[in-house]
Amino acid sequence: EKHQHGERREEEYAGADEWREGNEEDSKGAKRQFLHEQPVEYDRITGVPAEYNEYLPRDSPEFRGWSEAQPSKDGTPAARSSRSPSLSKEILIRIGTRAFKKPGTLVIGLDSYGIELSDAKKKFAKKFACACSVGKSCKETNKPHVFIQGNKLYDLPGLIVELYGSTNGVTRAAIQELQKDGKKREIPDIYAD
Repeated sequence: EKHQHGERREEEYAGADEWREGNEEDSKGAKRQFLHEQPVEYDRITGVPAEYNEYLPRDSPEFRGWSEAQPSKDGTPAARSSRSPSLSKEILIRIGTRAFKKPGTLVIGLDSYGIELSDAKKKFAKKFACACSVGKSCKETNKPHVFIQGNKLYDLPGLIVELYGSTNGVTRAAIQELQKDGKKREIPDIYAD
């Protein structure tokens, strides 16, 4: 009995549909197992699948938000840390040495006030007539920073307040020096009258 080309195709497609429905034997009698798609639920805080939350970097805002939302052992939501993100807004200035013992200035924490680092870099370079660059993270804090050639420790606080005080709410008290031993200290205003 001859089958027309179109009928054969319908039979082949019908067989394929049976496979999709979970038939376990192929034409040679071999048994096969099929993988089925499973929906992945993403965490609303971190934006990654829930099973990956614990592997996020510990200093990332996503991990902090997720860990604060986790219930404690007694079932109540975990207590938030005493340091509120709004209170931890600070700008740190660190003086270090670069190649050939030349001084350099790191400005850390501008982004916590919503300041674009590339914009700050351009303004600092123009004001101080030196090279500046934006770095992704520094050893001390793992935060993005602006690097300025030369020691600008006493000039920067006044300039930052002048440029960003009214628009971003930066105050002189929020700007501190990060010393080599990790301690913070207030920077004296040597230009005050």
